[in-house]
Amino acid sequence: MRECALARGKRRSEKKATSKAGARTKARIRTKHASTKKIVMLQRREAKTQQLILIAFGALAVTACLATLIASRLFWRRWTDEVRQFLRGKGQRREFQPILGDLRAMMDRISTERWTDAETGAWTPQRLKDTLVGYLQGERVVVLANREPYIHEYNEDRTIRVMRPASGLVTALEPVMHACSGVWIAHGGGSADRVTADPNGRLLVPPGEESYALRRIWLTPEEEKSVPVAPCVDAQAR
Repeated sequence: MRECALARGKRRSEKKATSKAGARTKARIRTKHASTKKIVMLQRREAKTQQLILIAFGALAVTACLATLIASRLFWRRWTDEVRQFLRGKGQRREFQPILGDLRAMMDRISTERWTDAETGAWTPQRLKDTLVGYLQGERVVVLANREPYIHEYNEDRTIRVMRPASGLVTALEPVMHACSGVWIAHGGGSADRVTADPNGRLLVPPGEESYALRRIWLTPEEEKSVPVAPCVDAQAR
């Protein structure tokens, strides 16, 4: 009997120990699960906070860039307006005085060098053009003559050929027109002159370069006899 009582007590003790151990295990599991939930929540909050911080920094950077761009544009516009006013003689800022002096000195030097080269250098198309622009003040050259610089004639097979007349007038004035452009007005005496010009008698010459305009007019034989031989060179406003 005594042994049975001891066995029952032992079993009870083992059951109590087992139940306590199970309770402790369950408590540990609950604690671990709660800790895991807290860690997950903290990680989510941390990720969201990082995202908000990045968005805030991006918005701040964009705002700073826009502010800098607007400020630089306003400053540049104000500075250029002040420079224009100063160059026109309306501004009185001292810091622009050296710039204005340098600009005037450079312009005077360039003008002096240009006219020195024009007076002593070799004649070139550009020098001729600069000289006429300087003396004629932007007007274009108009030549009125009885001889045109380019004549269009029909061949026997009805093809068209371009001829340049052997004329001292053309030899002397055609390079001027070639370099400075303008209008050459003359009687169209070639057999194919009408078909090569537009309805107003205009075409651009020389062929392939088209540096000035040839204006052909059509004269009767009686009118040709009354045309003076000497050419007339004039300057006409653009």
